[in-house]
Amino acid sequence: MTEPSVRPLTRRSLLAGLGATGAGLVLAACGQGQPDVGATQDATGAPATTPQDGDAAVQAALDAAGVDAPVTMTVLVASFEPMTGPGRRLQFGLLDEGREPALDLDVRAHLVRADDATDASGPLEATFHGEGLEDRGVYVVETDLEQPGTYDLVVVTADGSAAGTAAIRVITPEQSAVVNTGEEFPAIETPTVEDPKDLEELCTRDPDCGMHGISLDTALAEGAPTVLVISTPKYCATRICGPVVDVVLQVREETERDDVRFIHAEVFKDAGNTPTDVVTELQLPTEPWTFVIAGDGTLAERFDGPVVPSLLREAVAAL
Repeated sequence: MTEPSVRPLTRRSLLAGLGATGAGLVLAACGQGQPDVGATQDATGAPATTPQDGDAAVQAALDAAGVDAPVTMTVLVASFEPMTGPGRRLQFGLLDEGREPALDLDVRAHLVRADDATDASGPLEATFHGEGLEDRGVYVVETDLEQPGTYDLVVVTADGSAAGTAAIRVITPEQSAVVNTGEEFPAIETPTVEDPKDLEELCTRDPDCGMHGISLDTALAEGAPTVLVISTPKYCATRICGPVVDVVLQVREETERDDVRFIHAEVFKDAGNTPTDVVTELQLPTEPWTFVIAGDGTLAERFDGPVVPSLLREAVAAL
């Protein structure tokens, strides 16, 4: 994890990071105009989805991936920090030609290096996940990229009838300001019912999620495996924060593990303007984030953006 070298997170920079990923469009009922994927990298270090540079760049990416299909799909990357290394999870959503969510398709993905147009990874079979997301959903592929940099994500249907592309910036774990798997998680205080800190609302979910009974530092001191979700259902610009809290609450209610603590922390102290101490201490460039922390205090898994219920269940079961 890098040393802090970023400016304080403001609502403007936070929402810029969220808007860059397109995650809200992925999970919401889409078709409200072209998403803003032209945002640059946020000053906090969050890599942004970048636009393809014209037809030539799109065709070069398709050629490198060996894809010969009409580009009729829009690809929206739903991972905030695509990373190098084995077993990395990359999430994305698809819109069809009419800009409606393209759900549960049989698709393959390629990751093409933008600097030399070589197919670095692919074809990768994408798994669709819609559970707990109502009429929404995300596709997930597992990557093992060795080099950071800009990549073209090329997605094509298995029958070759449609394709789509998006450019993503891949970083190394060391380039992330956010704690990574295997590292010790900071034992920070989180607002509770008994000590809500300076929050105007302890929980903006309606009804209250009920995951504010213990502070994170207390849970870690007890050696308790812990799931920490940092999200603001009421003030989330992408409309995925509510569903993320709901997914965590669902897994909490389903699990047979009575030793696992589930904690929710809001993003803002007030009406969507001032980030909480939790956000600033963890140097979160975007939201929502979900962290699965082992009993020894190290980070076992992290979810940036949407949370797939089955993957969270697996992470909790492995604690």
